[in-house]
Amino acid sequence: TDRFDKVIIHFKDFNKLKADFKSLFKIIHAAGGIVKNEFEEILLIKRLGKLDLPKGKLEKDEKKKVAAIREVEEETGIQKVILTHKIAKMRHTYRHKKGFRVLKLTHWYAMEAPKQDTKPQKSENITDVFWTSVSAVKAINDLTYASIQDILNQYLKDQRFD
Repeated sequence: TDRFDKVIIHFKDFNKLKADFKSLFKIIHAAGGIVKNEFEEILLIKRLGKLDLPKGKLEKDEKKKVAAIREVEEETGIQKVILTHKIAKMRHTYRHKKGFRVLKLTHWYAMEAPKQDTKPQKSENITDVFWTSVSAVKAINDLTYASIQDILNQYLKDQRFD
């Protein structure tokens, strides 16, 4: 929700607190990528009216890096994706439409691919896929989720685009 930006909890036994917290959620593992082309453009998708990055759930026994590339290719229609390095592991929570709470753990990777035509994966509610400039990416705060803006900011800082 948009009610809190941050929650700080103090507890003596961190491992017990962590286990108790995780027990409240269904845990989903996902992977995705920030793709840059040879023109220093970033690949974005539009899903459910918000700008987003391609990502998705890991399949049974699938490796994180393999899942990240697969999801990028499936959701955007691009090919020849090369994974360059891991950016971060991020967690966010939400309530599923069936009412249960989800803790989604997403592994984010930096990727490169040649600029090419895109094809949104309609079955995943993706309506648009497009390449955009770094300056445009820096300005999307109100058009995306806070977690997506966080990973984009970290990527841009690490890549020294600023």
